[in-house]
Amino acid sequence: MDMAEESRIVSAASRLRGGQARLSDVAEWFDRGYFYTKTPADAPRLFVADLGMRGRWACVFSSPQRLANAVGECDYIGMPGADFLELTPGGVGLVFDPGEGYALALRADILAPAAATVRTRRKRHE
Repeated sequence: MDMAEESRIVSAASRLRGGQARLSDVAEWFDRGYFYTKTPADAPRLFVADLGMRGRWACVFSSPQRLANAVGECDYIGMPGADFLELTPGGVGLVFDPGEGYALALRADILAPAAATVRTRRKRHE
């Protein structure tokens, strides 16, 4: 992802967090973005934290540098945001750029309709 694209995604997260963007904008954000997450080297998968009554969550980052700033040196995977939506298990929310001032928690009930919108857009372009 180039700096302009990363900046656009960070700006969108800030607007959404500040109530200046609609939740429907999440679909476009993931449809156009590229994201990173920590993963074990031997079997790439999404780490999910089960916080009991507070839900199940995974972290996603807008750049490898932001990932490294948050968790240190680690193995990671990067993929288009639409793929993150498809591969995130049901009932799991995503925390975007944790530790940053604009960090944003996207609940699973927000991600499910966004994933459906992205799937529909992909089918139209096939």
